[in-house]
Amino acid sequence: MKLLYTFVCLLLVSYFVQAGTTLSPEQEAVYKQGLDRPAVTKIRQYIDDCLADKPKIGYPCKFTWDTAEGKSIEEQGADKIHGRFMVLRFAPFDSKGDMSARGDLVTVIFDAPPHWMFTISVVYQGEEKYPVILGFYPVEMTPDERQKLGDDLSVYLNDNSFTR
Repeated sequence: MKLLYTFVCLLLVSYFVQAGTTLSPEQEAVYKQGLDRPAVTKIRQYIDDCLADKPKIGYPCKFTWDTAEGKSIEEQGADKIHGRFMVLRFAPFDSKGDMSARGDLVTVIFDAPPHWMFTISVVYQGEEKYPVILGFYPVEMTPDERQKLGDDLSVYLNDNSFTR
């Protein structure tokens, strides 16, 4: 139930801000607790490792022979992932078939203009449910739309307790 409440609070952040309101103190507390999830910690570590050019990091940071051209962070521009990010949404997924996987699609916005946004696929592996980053997909928005959202979220994007 707590996980569901955290998910709802993450969705409310973007809804409230776009409506010109702010979160209640209780909603802020739940949102901040959600930032301590292993997936968020792994995303921050992955971005840091990608920017530090860690060897053998592979896709989605670097282009590899078995990935689609233009889909790596390196090809999209690593400059888009600098700075801190705010989590806008967690969307769980459960794929079926030969390669079944459970995970989350996590949408983030970066604090620095032009406020690049990405949806990151995080899959949980093994009995420990270790989070693994499998994709970094840019959210398609015009620069004006991103700037407006960044302006609307500025009270949160400029507060380090809301970003990682």
